[in-house]
Amino acid sequence: MYTASFDNFKYKTDDPVFYNSINAGKSEPYPGGELDLIKKYLELYPNKCRTYIDIGAHLGTTIMPMTRLFKNIHGFEPNPPTFELLSQNIALNDVKNVNVYNCGISNSESSGTIRRHGDNSGCYYIDTSNDGSIKTITLDSLELSDVDFIKIDVAGNELNVLKGAINTIMKYKPLIELEINHCSKTYFGIDPEDIFSFLRSLHYVKYGQCHSNYFFRYESPYILNKTIFCFWTGTNEITPNRLTNLQRLKDKTGCEVKLVTPDNLPEYILSEYPLHEAYQYLSETHKADYLRTYFMHFHGGGYTDIKDTEGSWIQAFDDILSNPNKYINSYVEFHKDCIVYEPAKIVWDKMAGNCAYICRPGTPFTEKWYSEMISVLDKKLPLLRINPATNPQDCAPNGSGYPITWSEILGQIFHKICYEYLDYIMQTVPRISVLNYR
Repeated sequence: MYTASFDNFKYKTDDPVFYNSINAGKSEPYPGGELDLIKKYLELYPNKCRTYIDIGAHLGTTIMPMTRLFKNIHGFEPNPPTFELLSQNIALNDVKNVNVYNCGISNSESSGTIRRHGDNSGCYYIDTSNDGSIKTITLDSLELSDVDFIKIDVAGNELNVLKGAINTIMKYKPLIELEINHCSKTYFGIDPEDIFSFLRSLHYVKYGQCHSNYFFRYESPYILNKTIFCFWTGTNEITPNRLTNLQRLKDKTGCEVKLVTPDNLPEYILSEYPLHEAYQYLSETHKADYLRTYFMHFHGGGYTDIKDTEGSWIQAFDDILSNPNKYINSYVEFHKDCIVYEPAKIVWDKMAGNCAYICRPGTPFTEKWYSEMISVLDKKLPLLRINPATNPQDCAPNGSGYPITWSEILGQIFHKICYEYLDYIMQTVPRISVLNYR
């Protein structure tokens, strides 16, 4: 038995080649390029550091550095001798945020035997053609919560692991790392393109690559499909001018323009994030303010007021898609008086315009935007129950008692957050027209 040391972690191993290469500084137990990609991702999404899943955990060489980056870790290693070393390494390094399981992860519950791929291969797989003591389960069956990163290295069976984790993936939309090499085709008859195609069907795009390790991140289908949302929150008929502008948006933007009304709104509201109780008491204008915030945070894609636009949005979508470190793409505001957050007026020309934009969902930008709006509504709710809006453009102070000022749940919040996130803003969305739109 040997004990290799690297980056203040120790690894017990029965492999002298591994021991010598690590201690001689010829290799790292976890390649720096992969770790750099993960750290870069966490810089862009600092709140996605909750739970890391390591499927094919081996000796713990991928788990140990993750203990510094993620709050909770679950590791899966089916090979009993390797699992024993994994358990010893966790104890040796005295890490407290790791749970490990001596089982395999696939697309079904079964049992089998550990076998080696080929005579000289160092890769093992679970042969389920006959009964054995090694159990496999699906990741979904564990119902793990707050999953932000899944690493899968299972010697060719990656696609089946993904299929057994589809509910977890679609619920939490984690970063995914896959080891993709000849093993999938050679031993499982799975072409790598089948894996890429499956991920594309889940709206995952390639984030980076380090040797044969591929990283994929979720991208909202509304961004990928170049969808722009507009809102009409009243039960009255949409006005002729608005109808004309809606058609102009469809004709000019080159994108799919979706009008959300009270009739189809339920299709977009997530069961785990229902509308705030205060929504029913808001004016129609403030309902639209609420919905654009909700949609940009949870769905992403484009938003515009129902106003004429200067041109196509296709390039603007392509711009943000090709710049993953940008959270929002908008236009340059018309002048500093369009900014309602006073400290931001000095950089008014670097701010995002508040009438039309494209957002990545679930970013620190949209999360703060949404949570601050919810905070305001929590405080206003008792007054809103007593004094709901009396007309579509109701706002305080107007004598009715309705407690929300014109820009209180949108402009005052949005401009403050834009000011904090100036480096994450693009400005290639065509401007909208503010003339003759009602």
